[in-house]
Amino acid sequence: MSFTVSLARALEHAGVDYSVLVDGDNDLDLVVAPRSLRRVRDVLERFGPIVQVHDYEAPSSRLFVVRLAAGPRYRRIDVACDSHGIGKYGSAPATALARSVRDADGVRRPDDASLLAYLAVKRARKGIDATGADELAALARRAGDAGRALLGHRVHDALIAGDVSVLSGVAAAVDRRRRRPAALVLRAHFETLRAVRRLARPTGLAICLAGPDGVGKSTLTQSLLAETGGPFHTRIRLGQRRGFFRKPGELLRRPQADANRPHDRRPSNLAGSTARLVYMWLDALVGWLPKIGIPRRRTTLVVLERPFVDFAIDPRRYRLSTPRVLARALARLLPRPDLVLVLTAPAVDVRGRKPELAIAELERQLESWRAEAERRGYPVLDASGPPEETFAAALERVDDVLAHRHRDLGAARAAFNLLGAPSATGTRHRVTRRRGATRFVIPGGTGPLSSGLYRPGRRRNTLAAVAVEAAHRLRVGPSVLIDQQSGAAPAIAAALGRSHLVLSAAAARDAGRGERALLAAHDGDRLVAYVKAAAAGESNLAQELVVLERLAGEQPETFTAPRPLGLVEWQGFDLLLLEPLTLQGRANRPLGRNELLALTELASLDVIAAAAGQVPVHGDFTAWNTGIDERGRLAVVDWEHAGAGLPLEDLFQWRLQRLVLFGVGSPDALVRGAVEPDAQVLDLSTRLGVDPAVAPGALLRAAKRPGAANAHVRNRLAELLGAAS
Repeated sequence: MSFTVSLARALEHAGVDYSVLVDGDNDLDLVVAPRSLRRVRDVLERFGPIVQVHDYEAPSSRLFVVRLAAGPRYRRIDVACDSHGIGKYGSAPATALARSVRDADGVRRPDDASLLAYLAVKRARKGIDATGADELAALARRAGDAGRALLGHRVHDALIAGDVSVLSGVAAAVDRRRRRPAALVLRAHFETLRAVRRLARPTGLAICLAGPDGVGKSTLTQSLLAETGGPFHTRIRLGQRRGFFRKPGELLRRPQADANRPHDRRPSNLAGSTARLVYMWLDALVGWLPKIGIPRRRTTLVVLERPFVDFAIDPRRYRLSTPRVLARALARLLPRPDLVLVLTAPAVDVRGRKPELAIAELERQLESWRAEAERRGYPVLDASGPPEETFAAALERVDDVLAHRHRDLGAARAAFNLLGAPSATGTRHRVTRRRGATRFVIPGGTGPLSSGLYRPGRRRNTLAAVAVEAAHRLRVGPSVLIDQQSGAAPAIAAALGRSHLVLSAAAARDAGRGERALLAAHDGDRLVAYVKAAAAGESNLAQELVVLERLAGEQPETFTAPRPLGLVEWQGFDLLLLEPLTLQGRANRPLGRNELLALTELASLDVIAAAAGQVPVHGDFTAWNTGIDERGRLAVVDWEHAGAGLPLEDLFQWRLQRLVLFGVGSPDALVRGAVEPDAQVLDLSTRLGVDPAVAPGALLRAAKRPGAANAHVRNRLAELLGAAS
């Protein structure tokens, strides 16, 4: 099925009044009714991240650029919306919409007469070649009398004869209607709104590439500038200087330095170095608006090489003897690019590309850039491979920034797809976002607390959750209409033997774990099941089902686990249906006696095959995966990562996750509790009958679990454990 047909069907289901004007290889021109414009975006974001939204003409015509998972990387969808006829194509788009008919695939397209009128105006505006003239002639012959009625006999017959000079009269007629007083007032109003939006939300991007010479900045820059189509209209390149002032050497009439020997010149004295540094800072500050700021508002990709902090990391290149802290302080006073990418590679490889600097100096600069990236939160790209791989990784980062700017669904796309397609006749679902990311999608007047999808971790989280709950009940906040009958609800209802269910969804937090979501299934006001959903083949849900079935057979005394209700496949998703366990207790609390008893019993159960020196472990034993159930027993959920592990591994997983997500404790305290076993570690070691000396290994194994800790915490733990040993 082509993209156009898929999109047309989705638009139809959403109740969008549309017509396909032009269907190109990567570009698709639509016209929609004003009341449908918002739902167009709801539909498009299901196909992939929206990386560009450009208001290109009054009143509401927009260009959407969608990043697709298959086929061309980008698909540009030009959506015309002009019921007033004040745009540059006049009333032609609205006429095409009103006279649209369905083709053999069910796609709504203009009839021949209205398409002829639209293309005639478009070619009059943009120009026409011989091929275009032939296409208009063929279309005019097909349109027949209906075409004559819309364009007039003279224009219609001239187009059949191949005389395109009449198009200038078509453009003039449209302009006369656009100059009517009412049209001028309307256009002034909408153009003002559009200009304000463009100022507030730039559609371009400033990306800065950092790293030492030879790491691949110039190659990556050329690839970025050569990329055609996609989110940007134009692309420009700027070096270290922003080019607003003349070079200091030119002012002093000094010969240009040899770029292949950047460290050969002797640094200036402190006064000269300070003057040069301040001059370059002023050049960057004053040049930001004309060189970067204005192009960003004109949908331009601005590629910068070397951020200002390069003066601190490689001062010898610029003959500086100033303290590095001065360059860093000045860098913080400059506007920041939208994205800074730090390129790294082994020093030997870098020197092989450009033998300008010694290996030791390259290693120093690479380490300085890694530290700068960690300190400022810059992404680090491995540029040691082929340039194509580096370019692909850089494009992914660019797309991520653009998608976040336009509130991409991100990790929540799976939740929306499971709930169902957008529909004008669907149920209104409230959308809860946090830091720009969607967290919950819930129908009706319930919220995350009452739907059973959220447990607060701290007191302030409780207050925020109550506020969100109140907003949902008052119907306040963003929302979307969804037809749940087109989603997974019917399949889940059939598996549970029920006639009808309503789903609520909690989106995954980490898109790196693949497509997944947690669903709560309600029959009326009653919660009947939780559903863990993950893309088929990208999870351990089948293994979790086996573990839960074995736990149900073992009937543990110190804890309980959810009873599995089945595993269902639905449109590329595995759905694990679970008995609902309503857990009480904060999602952030210290490990207690009940949890120690549960870990002791788990280690003795025959639910997972374990080798010598290993025991069954939960794999994600945390406060939010445990709690007190309705009968007062400790309940443990989310057994997807259960397997054989080291004794004490679950204990340190609990402590590590409290550090990572809630900031409780420190890496030093974690290591100290393992190297010099505290009372709780000794207690669990005695219960399990193991030597407390296994604690450091258990901590390190917990830290190495995928997603268990960020690189900084993981490296710090490894460093401390290595020093302790």
